[in-house]
Amino acid sequence: MKTYTIRVRGRKEPLHVEGDSLLEDWRLYQEGKGKDFILTLGNWTGKLSMIADFFVEEAAKSNKSFDDYYEMERKEQLRKLQLVPAERAKELGFFRFLYWGFTKKDSKEIKTNSGASIEDFAIELQKKFFEENPKRVWPDPIIFKAIIKSNTCDQAVTGIVERLIRVDYENEKFAPTYNPTTH
Repeated sequence: MKTYTIRVRGRKEPLHVEGDSLLEDWRLYQEGKGKDFILTLGNWTGKLSMIADFFVEEAAKSNKSFDDYYEMERKEQLRKLQLVPAERAKELGFFRFLYWGFTKKDSKEIKTNSGASIEDFAIELQKKFFEENPKRVWPDPIIFKAIIKSNTCDQAVTGIVERLIRVDYENEKFAPTYNPTTH
């Protein structure tokens, strides 16, 4: 039986659980196919939706450090929040990932009808989004509707993007506000 390390939002210490049933409930919830419910794990009681991640116990131990990974992730989010919206908009990893998920093509190679790079258009859309939403790290995928003409997205990409946006919404409450006088 596998043992999992679980990271819970709002809790510094990870939890540990044996068996796959909770993992399956969590995956179904993440995909929008399951219900949120209250559960108790050891001395912690909370909702399924409060679980941020599952790691196989051996994998968690083999990582440099469980806490180091999340500290590094948070520092990267704070780094992005310190960028002016125009600079944050130039970071195209999210757009490229999303574009590939819908089209299975590399956005670097795509041009608009006018011959301009599709990525230049994406930068403008992201810039406008970040100016209007200064506490967000990731743009809402809907802003790219004019660029991405497909209605079908790779399921794995959809899951990752949904998680990023959900965490971004939660972190937005605690994000420092961009202050143009310090830049």
